[in-house]
Amino acid sequence: SIDSHDKEKKKLLGLKNQSAKKIKAIKMAQTNKSRILAKLKLKSYTAEEEAELASERVKSVRKTARSAISCVKAFSVLADKHFASVPLHMEQEVAQENIMADRITLRHHKEEANVAALTVDKVQTLFELDRAKLKKAKEEAEASQKLTDESRSQFDKYPSKKEELEEVIIKLQSKINALAISDPNILEEYEQVTKAIDEVQATLLSNEEDYNNFETNLRKKEEAWLNPLQDVVKRVNEKFTSLFADLGFVGEVRLKPSGEGYHKYRLEIHVKFHDKDNLQILTSTVQSGGERSVSTIIYLIALQQLTPCPFRVIDEINQGMDPTNERLVFKKLVEEACIPGSPQCFLLTPKLLPSLHYSDEVTVVNIFNGPFMSLERELRFI
Repeated sequence: SIDSHDKEKKKLLGLKNQSAKKIKAIKMAQTNKSRILAKLKLKSYTAEEEAELASERVKSVRKTARSAISCVKAFSVLADKHFASVPLHMEQEVAQENIMADRITLRHHKEEANVAALTVDKVQTLFELDRAKLKKAKEEAEASQKLTDESRSQFDKYPSKKEELEEVIIKLQSKINALAISDPNILEEYEQVTKAIDEVQATLLSNEEDYNNFETNLRKKEEAWLNPLQDVVKRVNEKFTSLFADLGFVGEVRLKPSGEGYHKYRLEIHVKFHDKDNLQILTSTVQSGGERSVSTIIYLIALQQLTPCPFRVIDEINQGMDPTNERLVFKKLVEEACIPGSPQCFLLTPKLLPSLHYSDEVTVVNIFNGPFMSLERELRFI
């Protein structure tokens, strides 16, 4: 392994350093001995001393030789171990190169994994969107056409996988294409019928467009006619309700629409003369003659502000009223007729109650007629 190679390398470096130190020490010792030998050569020695020095020299040479042999052996061992470690260093370098290559490959794999993760997220998002669309389409399909037990059984006959369904469709299409037409006129008739259907559909679309345009124009005309009418009825109702409230009664004027057409629209007068009663439509059978007269004159007064005219004539409207209602109605009629800008009002009646409410703008004209009128004219000319 790489760790064992590193340890072996450190061991060889240590051995190398030790050998270098040993060689250095031998060289220093040799130098010192050479110096001593040079000094000894300058001196004069006896034969015994020279013999002793020669012996010492031999010993020194032998020791130096042994040291040299030891160094050579150490170098030999170092060389052997060095050459033995060369393959290990080569393996280490190859291993390091492999590690770098593996790191590069790992980095590429990580980048590919990130791209794959992004692709998976995108595909998941698209899948969720498609599933939501499919769910919505399924709900719309089920809402538009409910599946019966018979249709479900027909669906169960076909496979549920897309590929298998496509194969079934191809087979059915092949069967349809394989059908032979025995009568050549059938195709021509089919084309004619198809053309006729297209023409009818085009006509239908045109009629539908015309109908829609007609409906749109009709609604616009209805709004242009109905909205002002409702405003008028609202003003009449407000005035009618106010006048009726002044008399101590409750009344309303309502516009009654009709689905049968505009010619069926009508105004309804709803009145209530007693607290215990509810609002009822003014008819000839529900209310009394006096109540109908009161309602009619109050309605005419309410219309006065909306229908400008030079004068109005009311004929015997007070007939059939009880004295209380007649006094109330006469007072209200006088008040409304005397408002500045109101048209002149003529009330024709054979009789009036005494002590009615009058104003300075009211003029009373009594018309006398009978046999005694002729006698009076004759006496006037005598």
